[in-house]
Amino acid sequence: MQPTEIHVPPGPLEPIRLVRWIAGDRSVVHLDQPICELETDKASVELPSPASGTLRQIAMADEEVQVGMVLGVIAAAP
Repeated sequence: MQPTEIHVPPGPLEPIRLVRWIAGDRSVVHLDQPICELETDKASVELPSPASGTLRQIAMADEEVQVGMVLGVIAAAP
C-alpha cells in the first residue's frame, strides 16, 4: 500500500504556519486523529490524519507552509 501524503488544505491566501505537531514522528496515528496544528493571522485549526498508520513528519514545527505543501506522510501499519 502506498503512503498517504498529508497536505496543507486549501484556504486563505495569507501566510500559514505549522504551529506544532500533536502526534510525534514515527508514532502510530488513526484516521481523523488530530496530528498537527496550523495557524493563520485569523484562525488556528487542528489537521486530522487522512489515514491510519505510522506518521513521518517532513515539515518542521514553527515553519511557514503553503497550500498544497506536503507536511508528512502516513505509512500503512505493518
